[in-house]
Amino acid sequence: MKVFLVVKYSRGNDELAELADTLVTATQRAGHTPFVGWREIRTRHLSTGHEWMPFIKTLLSTCDLLILVYEESLRGGFVELGMAYAQSLPIWVLSRPGQSISNSVQGCAEKIILYESLDELSHRLLKEYRHYKTEPS
Repeated sequence: MKVFLVVKYSRGNDELAELADTLVTATQRAGHTPFVGWREIRTRHLSTGHEWMPFIKTLLSTCDLLILVYEESLRGGFVELGMAYAQSLPIWVLSRPGQSISNSVQGCAEKIILYESLDELSHRLLKEYRHYKTEPS
């Protein structure tokens, strides 16, 4: 299964990079192929929306699941959320307890997973992957 991971861009933020790494590792440990949106854009040196928006849309069309780490300041990640919703992809939203998740994000989410730490996030994500049934891509 291909999983598109939406995590706020880390630009020098080690905590966000570690969060992305945790998601990638948990996804790979579950036997799936992860894609972190901003890393895919950076790897391909796509610098404008005219370059990366079609790329993200195409990449999402090959994925089986979108996982979004919710932050009110996410900005671009909500574009991927909307694209995934329009393509009828299942959407999981990850959030820290106490965050107020917008109604529109809740309306798109198949599942909301709360976590306090990266270890807990990894554990919960692996558990959800084990219980998630999809048809092979």
